Amino acid sequence: MSKFLDWLKTSKYIKSDDVCGDLANDMLRDKKFPDTDDEERLTRYVEFQLAMHDHREDIKEFKKIYRSFSRTISR
Repeated sequence: MSKFLDWLKTSKYIKSDDVCGDLANDMLRDKKFPDTDDEERLTRYVEFQLAMHDHREDIKEFKKIYRSFSRTISR
């Protein structure tokens, strides 16, 4: 499993009652979610999934989550 998904499991987003929380839980339930930490690849995948469900505007929430992850691992 990717470091991103490992981090996401214990992140504050899991218990958030907002778009970020919904997105975090959706990513963890998605059996086809890419097993990578590559931001570009993850962003493309999430953008595609959001577009399929007519939620393109939520990509900014994914980017917020990924920025939190990036700050955590760069410490």
